Amino acid sequence: MGAQTEVQLEDLVVVTEDLAMDSAGCDAISVFNIVDGSRIQSSDTLVSPGRLAVRDDASVMISTLSNSCAVSFREPNPPDCTPALIALTAVDGSRGGFSTGRIRGNKFGTMGGIAFLRDSTLLVAEAGYDLNDGASILVPRSPYFVARITLPAAIANRDALALQLGRMAIASLPIEFLRTADSRFTAIVQSNGSVGVIDTSTMKWAEPPIPYPTAVSGYSRPYGGKAAIGAMHATIMADGRRIIVNRMLSPSIAMIDVATRKSVVVPLSSDLRFVDGVSINAGPINSGLLAVHAMDLVVVYRLMADSTASEVGRIAIDPPSNAAKQGLSVVESAAAGPLFSVAWSSRGTHIIAATDHDDAEFVVIDVRDDGRDLEIERYLTACTENGNLPNDIWTANGLLTP
Repeated sequence: MGAQTEVQLEDLVVVTEDLAMDSAGCDAISVFNIVDGSRIQSSDTLVSPGRLAVRDDASVMISTLSNSCAVSFREPNPPDCTPALIALTAVDGSRGGFSTGRIRGNKFGTMGGIAFLRDSTLLVAEAGYDLNDGASILVPRSPYFVARITLPAAIANRDALALQLGRMAIASLPIEFLRTADSRFTAIVQSNGSVGVIDTSTMKWAEPPIPYPTAVSGYSRPYGGKAAIGAMHATIMADGRRIIVNRMLSPSIAMIDVATRKSVVVPLSSDLRFVDGVSINAGPINSGLLAVHAMDLVVVYRLMADSTASEVGRIAIDPPSNAAKQGLSVVESAAAGPLFSVAWSSRGTHIIAATDHDDAEFVVIDVRDDGRDLEIERYLTACTENGNLPNDIWTANGLLTP
């Protein structure tokens, strides 16, 4: 592990994977070096890591659960289970050693959002739940909350407790928490098709939620016929005020300006069958470009001043999460997520996207000539078992100084 401590923050990629197997990297949080594709560390297999948050220095990685709160994939959900968070932490602040654990609290929302604030506290979704017909998927339901928590000093066990610093009721499941330019305020994207801004010091709305043109999607069978919450994604532009949300079966995105409180539909390329993961590049290279995961494509756009989008490049990839066999029906049948994730590397030189290529769940794409030239550089393999189920992706994009 000695050499791994020398890996720079800008070279780290953190992912979650959801295949229920005991092998290393399966149903786990994993850390990679983007320079050579090597895996630095994986958490223990802990069912089932979904949406991901990473502290700014990458010393702590936390995820909400995508579907279940079983202790092992061989065991059913315990009666009246309380969904936990999954954590992978660096020992003594060093990326040379890691520990794994669960963090308990109130009922953290399955498939709900989670994000570190600049002071290293966390915002996390909370929700009630119902069990679906198979009694294996926790379907989030009201009451919904946003909680601000601080982490326990030690989490290398299954019973570490988070300390709650504040809590507010909310209308629907929080999907994404996005930092604004002012560290006091965080934008919340909800599954009901609204975006609001909260003051995290008071845990109250600073700006009431703004409705936006919701995604066009089918229902999700594992989640009780609800909208496909596992395929919802959002990103925020460098100005800290304009938020982009994917629109799934519509070849477009929604853009919400929390300053003017206006939302518009921005058409994308008309041939896209599905618009899922979205990521704005806040790095110093290829700055401001939008990456879109379109199931079997990654497409790069430049957003124009008149709220239009101009395609600058695209590249074909192997579709992830069984979409090669099931097509778009995977959105209705998948019990994992977030599906079809995409992220820019820390400095904006690469795009990392969910895929299914041999054993690999993630593809690294080299981006040149201001997005016009895209080339697959390598693949990242978290779990070597058959049946790739990639979930979320994190990099330090937007955290580094130029």
